[in-house]
Amino acid sequence: MCIVIDTCTFDTVFSAKAQKHSEFAPVCEWILNGKGKLVFGGTTYRNELFQSSNRMGIVKELKNMNKVIQIEDSIVNQKESEIREMITDKDFDDPHIIALISESTARLVCSDDKRAHIFFKKKTLYRNQKIPHIYSSKKHEKLLCDRNIPRKYL
Repeated sequence: MCIVIDTCTFDTVFSAKAQKHSEFAPVCEWILNGKGKLVFGGTTYRNELFQSSNRMGIVKELKNMNKVIQIEDSIVNQKESEIREMITDKDFDDPHIIALISESTARLVCSDDKRAHIFFKKKTLYRNQKIPHIYSSKKHEKLLCDRNIPRKYL
C-alpha cells in the first residue's frame, strides 16, 4: 500500500508534537507498523520535504525499514511540467504532488491543504487510473486498507 503525503502535512503525520497529529496519527501508525509505504520522488517534492533535517531523518529511517516507494525523479519532474501547463490557476501550487500520484498510481494522498483537494480530484490529470482518495482527518482512517493497493505493489 502506498500513500503520497503532501509536504505541508508531513510533520503533522510524523511528529507527535504537531497540533493536529491526532488526526493524522493513523497514517503514521499504518506506515510504521502496517502495510503502508510512503511514495517519494521528484525534485520539487524532495526539495520541499528536505527543508528540514528532521524530515530527512524520517525518510532515511523509513527507507531502512523498506517503507518507501521511490519514483524516479526525472519521471515525476516530466509529469509535473505537463501538469503545470494544464492548470494555470493561481491557487494551484501542487503539480508535483499530482505528478507523484499519477506516476506511482497511488490511490491515497494525505493532505491537510483543503484548497488543493479540488485539484487532487481532477480526473483529467490522471491517465487511466482512479482518482485518489484524500486522507485529511481521522474520519478517513478506513481508507488505510488493502483495497487501495495498486496492483503493481501487491
